[in-house]
Order: sequence, then structure tokens, then C-alpha cells
Amino acid sequence: MSPPKEEPLLPNDLDSVEAPLISKIAWQSSPGDKLLLVFATVPALIVSITLLVLSAKDVRSTGSLLSFATDDRATAQIIVSILSSILSTLNVYTVTRLLNFAARVHMVKRSLSLDKLRLFSAITTRSIASDQPIHVLLLSTVIVLLFAIPNYLWTGALTPVTVTTTITGRDALMIPSYSPLSNNTWNYSGRDPCDSVVNEMGIFNNCPIDVLQSRLLSHAAQASSNSTQTYPKLDNTHYAVVGRSYGVGSSAGLADQDLFIYRDSSFVLSYNYTEYGYNTQVNCIHNETSAWGLRLVQPGTDPLGLGGVPNVYFAMGHFPQTPDVPDYFSVVAFDSPNSHGDNLTVVGSKSANGRKVILVTAGANYLVLNKTQCEVTFTPTLFAVTVDVTDKLVTVTPTNTTNSSSSSSSSSPGSNPTNPSIFFDPTQSLANTAIAQINNLGMVATSLYRSTVGDALLFNIASAPINRSPPSIVAANLSAISDFFAVILDDVLLYTASNQFFLPFNGSGDYTSTEASLTVQAVQIGEGGYIVAVFALSVVLVAAVVVEGLRTRGWRWLPRWEVTDFTSLMVASAVAGRDVAREMVRGFEGRRVEWTGRGRVGERGAGKGKGVGSRGRWREWMGLGKPKVPLRLGRKVVSVDWEGEVGDGDSGLDRRKEVQLETVALWTRGAEDVVPLVEDYTKRA
Repeated sequence: MSPPKEEPLLPNDLDSVEAPLISKIAWQSSPGDKLLLVFATVPALIVSITLLVLSAKDVRSTGSLLSFATDDRATAQIIVSILSSILSTLNVYTVTRLLNFAARVHMVKRSLSLDKLRLFSAITTRSIASDQPIHVLLLSTVIVLLFAIPNYLWTGALTPVTVTTTITGRDALMIPSYSPLSNNTWNYSGRDPCDSVVNEMGIFNNCPIDVLQSRLLSHAAQASSNSTQTYPKLDNTHYAVVGRSYGVGSSAGLADQDLFIYRDSSFVLSYNYTEYGYNTQVNCIHNETSAWGLRLVQPGTDPLGLGGVPNVYFAMGHFPQTPDVPDYFSVVAFDSPNSHGDNLTVVGSKSANGRKVILVTAGANYLVLNKTQCEVTFTPTLFAVTVDVTDKLVTVTPTNTTNSSSSSSSSSPGSNPTNPSIFFDPTQSLANTAIAQINNLGMVATSLYRSTVGDALLFNIASAPINRSPPSIVAANLSAISDFFAVILDDVLLYTASNQFFLPFNGSGDYTSTEASLTVQAVQIGEGGYIVAVFALSVVLVAAVVVEGLRTRGWRWLPRWEVTDFTSLMVASAVAGRDVAREMVRGFEGRRVEWTGRGRVGERGAGKGKGVGSRGRWREWMGLGKPKVPLRLGRKVVSVDWEGEVGDGDSGLDRRKEVQLETVALWTRGAEDVVPLVEDYTKRA
């Protein structure tokens, strides 16, 4: 048997159906329901526009919002969850109400099947349409899951995100100054007397070799290592320099406290500034004609070979820049009877006639170091200093060496900021002091049985990555020696710079202020992708409301009847109950059918052993098809018997009369005494 032909959608019937002679009822929805839909789109649109503007302007907070977001994360997340839930609820409400209005307006003008009505109800109530065909079930499930997406989008758009931003600290960082007034602390090449200050920051002394020789040699012994070395600063700040310091960066931990006055230091990640210093380069060669050597001046006494009086030697000779002026100082060591300073390695240095030279002489146990001559150049340079506050690391990078402008807000008398040489160290006294400290190292870094300088040099040579084939091994050794002295000179200059904060002027220091660029932790509301997504969603929903409002002329035909309201469904279906029941059994050709209370109608007993569920599904296997139950809203007058209360004068007699009930009803094909709602509206219009 072929299934019945599905009835097309009912026509509008705006003028073709005669209205019964009954009073008109106010079936149209109130304006409040429509205005609520319109205004529901406004908060989300305003918030999304605000977030988009903040994101476009890259607004980042380093104040109270940052403190709140980092110190009270749980409360911040609760607030974000509440706001995202409210805004996403408004988004979902807009979608569901648009669909709800569309279904209600449609049912005023045209019919809608029970299946579609069930689907619309499931969508607008955000529930899964169970006990429905698989495609309907999947569709409703997907839509319900999609309704959860706005909440996640708003959460991403509202969650405070930790970022970084750059701010400028003007005149907040102190850097050392080498003015003539503090000349006695930074232009001092002697060894006695020495000025010293001891505080919680460390020991500060203008005789660095006497105080720091072991730490200096330890740093220099790893100067040529295959990996980038990190050298702890020679104070108690726990900062370390990555690679070479070039003698700058002393402010880290010693004179940067003002950078943290107006902000929590835990939020400052790093800062950058520029500082003048010396780009020190050491170039070493092997000079067989070197005049620097050892001379035994006082033999020791060691009759039993157990150690007695050590030998006394002069490290003496002529420097190449002063061939007519001898230099010397004495050193001591125990030697075997037939040796001549085998356990000695002595360095000497001198600044004269525009040259700065380091010479090395060594005994048989350090023969690879003997007759080494190093030329040192000090180039005034503007350095970029980066201080990592979190990891306490200082990185120094040379910039232009000439025509550089000073970043300092004040300067030494007579300085010229366009020429770093004049501005920084016009007489090169600081460079001469550093060279003199190398000479002091040769005097104090000796021992009776081994040479600490020689051992440190050999260790650095051994750790240097080299190609072990002649003649490159000689060049590699000389390169390692150059690195060794370069690191020592860097440390001496860095330590001298640190002294300037504590030694000059009876502890008042000699320094100047400079500008620093701080990278601080900040907070930004939301991530860009999520912000764009919620803005696009809000705009689409507003556009949908506007378009739908224009299409339906402000929802002029929207009924009060609510498809998701239980009372509306119950009353409207009860009034037209027989009409709906008549439509439900169409296509069963008079067979006895049943409806179990849920799902669809089926032939009685169809679920017993015939492969059809007991919940009353259509008997497709018999070829009966799927009869539709098209529903439409209309008006119907129902006559009911009314039994009033017993009055005092009625002697117990009941008052009975027939009352006409005019109501909105569900209208199906063949319904009796039902007219469409739109006709009533048209005639009143």
C-alpha cells in the first residue's frame, strides 16, 4: 500500500477563511518579549567591542589588576567564569529565541509537523531529542554541543593573560662615574695602602688583586671553554655575567634599587641600559727575543730536600715599549738543586709610550708559557647591558665605538658625549690601572711549590677546543692565553666600577644616573583570537536579530502561545484533541492503533516480534509510510457545561449553563470551528 501523499504547507489564508461570529482575542505577543530579545544582544556586543579595542590598542596593566590576577588567581577565575557564563547565556538565549520566534510565527501562517515541532522544542530548550530518528538525534546533539562553545570563547576572551611590557625608568639607575674627584680610588696601581669597605653587598677594595686573586684566576681558567661561560660577579648580589663583561654591568644588584620603588620587584623581569666601558682585546705572540726572564739572586738552603729557605728570583727585563728602562720584582720558589725556576710562572705588565704589554716568563714545568708577549688595546665603547632580574644574569654587548651619545642624565665635568673616549676615560687612567693590576698579579700569585698563575693558564689551554695538528696548536695556545688575560682585565675593570658605589667620598660613592628600559610582567584581558571570535559572534547575532526583525516586520505575527511552555502545549492540544488524534491515525486505514505516551503512533501489537519497538513507531516495514501531523495555530470556540456554586436562595438546586470558551488552539487538517489567527489580525488591522 502506498503511503499517503504529504499535504503541502497550508496557505496563508489571510482573507479566504471566514471568521465565526465570535469576539476577537488578544493572541499577539507583548512587546516586552521582543524587546528582551533585542536587548539581550547589547551587553555581549558592548563587552566584545571593548575587548577588541583594548586588544587593538595593546593595553596592558602593570598595576592593581596585575597584582590581583597573580596573587588571587582563584577569585579571578571565578569572576571570569561568572562573566563568561552570563555573556554566553545571552548569546545562546539570542539564538534559541530567534528559532523560537521563527517557529511560532511560522505556525501562525503555516503548518509544522510534530517531528519538526519536537526538534524545534529540543533546540530551543537545549536538550537532546531522544526517541527520534537517528539524524534528528544527531542534529539535536550537535546543536546542544555547539551551544557550549560560546562559554569557552568568552572564557578565553576574558581570562587575564600574563604578558610583558616595556616601561622607561628615567634617572632611576646608577652607573659608576670616574671623575677626577675620586681619582684616588679608581686610578690606583699600588698595593699599599688600600681602601676597603665591607658591607652586605661584599668587599670593596681598590687593590683588587690582593683581595680577589683566587677568584680572578678561577674565572680566567675557564675563559676558553667550549661553552659560553657564566662568571659570578665579584660581590654578594648573586648576579652572574654571561660571557665577557668588558668591565660594565656593575649596577646590577648594587645600584638598581630605585628601579623597583614603584613596582614589585617580582614583576620586573629584566632591564636594559647603555654604559661606556672598554672593549679590551688581547693579542698574544711567542717572542723568542723577549727580554723578560728569571734571575736567581739569592739561593736558598735545603740540605735535606725537605724544604728550608726558598730561592729568591728577580723577574726582570725590558718591555718592548721601554727598551732602555729595566723592570723587575722578586719572587720565591723551592727548586731542585739543578733546576732554575722550574716551578715558576711570572707575568709582568706595563703601560708606556701608548702601548700596553703583558709579558710571561716560565720555568721548565710551564715551558709552553715562556716568552709569551701580549699586546692589549682598550677601545672606548658604548655597551648595551641586559640584566635578567629573574635568573640574575647580566649580558653585555658592544655597540658603536665612535660618535655615540651618552645615555646618562648627568656627566663628569668636561665630558663630551659625542666622543666616548673623551667622555669615558679621557686620560686612559682607568686602562692603565687595569694593566698595573696584572703586574700586581705577577707579584702576589706565587707559591713555593707550584705557580697558581701557571696552573690556571695551563688549565685554560687544556680546556680550549683546538685542532691538535701543528702549527694550529701553537696558535690555539696563544689564543687561550689571550682569553685568559682578557677575562682578568674584564673582572678588574668590573670590580673597580663596583668600588665607585662605595669607596669614593667616604662611602658616598661617585656615580651618575641613567635611563633604563624595563621589561615588566603585565596582564592583558583575553587572547586576541578569542576576542575576535566573540566579537564576530556578537555581530552575527545582532545582524541576525536585525534581519529577522525586518523580515517579520518586528515579529508582528508572533503569538503569545509558546512552543516550549507546558501550559501552552497542554491547553492548545486539549482544545483540539480530537482533531489532533484524527490526524495521528491517518494512513492506518482504520486499523486499531496505539500511542504509548512518547514517540510516534503505531499499529497495536506492532512491536511484538515484528522488529518494531514497543514505543509505537511507524510500521515502515508494511509500506505504510510516515503520516505527518501538520499543526498550525488557530482560534477555536469550545462550548463547555459549567456548574456554578449553590446559592442561598436556590434551595440546593444546582445552577448549570453552557459556556463558550474561546482559545488559541492547535489546528490540523479537517479541524472543526477553527480559524487562523492571522485572519483575525488582518481584519483588525
